[in-house]
Amino acid sequence: MLIDDNSLDNFINKKLIETNGFAENVITYQEATEAMEFLKTTSKDKWPDVIFLDIMMPQMDGFQFLEAFEKLT
Repeated sequence: MLIDDNSLDNFINKKLIETNGFAENVITYQEATEAMEFLKTTSKDKWPDVIFLDIMMPQMDGFQFLEAFEKLT
């Protein structure tokens, strides 16, 4: 999963991950709140193995996302 408010960064990073075979399926979000909703409504066995997270974002920044994520686990 990629969470970054910059769509170009998400696009480039997704292509790099896919091209290098790091992951088969890459989910991208431009808002941490949307990613959090996905995690809240998806069973844990379908959660991504790795989350790349931008720290400086509007609304919910990376640190706030991590605090909320910790409460889910």
